[in-house]
Amino acid sequence: MVQFVLGQKDSPEVLNFERAWPKKLEKPIVNLFFDPSSIIITTENGLKCSSFCVSFSTNTTVKRTGKTVTPIDIEGPKFTMCNSLDNGYLDGKGKKQYLTFKLEDTEIERPTEFEFLCDGFRPAYPRKKEEAVYRPEYGHLFKIIGEGGEEGTIPLYEGTCWPSFVC
Repeated sequence: MVQFVLGQKDSPEVLNFERAWPKKLEKPIVNLFFDPSSIIITTENGLKCSSFCVSFSTNTTVKRTGKTVTPIDIEGPKFTMCNSLDNGYLDGKGKKQYLTFKLEDTEIERPTEFEFLCDGFRPAYPRKKEEAVYRPEYGHLFKIIGEGGEEGTIPLYEGTCWPSFVC
């Protein structure tokens, strides 16, 4: 396989083979609503994420509240927050998930660009003292413009065989 296949791009006939498993995902859609105390996220078109992270830039301080957020980088001006173990996964069918936080200054201008990482993040387990692991190279990174949707979800990874690596 390495000698003959690895490193070669699949033809359109192979990528769209109707019995391929898992099925090639339609264009992934991420919907993201930001307010001064939370980010509400949904995914559509079958985009399932067992873990997810959101990054954005702001000129105020962000503090974690509740248990729905694992802060990865909250030193600003770019903040990265991920879902905690007690926060559910994204089901690809529009189920809402929340990242709750507190902004020091709630009168800020709402960010208009976000980075969204589907998987590529492993939260620390409560019984272990290891740190949460944030590895975008193991997940699928998207740029979200505005509130996302079909036009505002831009994949930043290469490949057409989402969610698998081989079609």
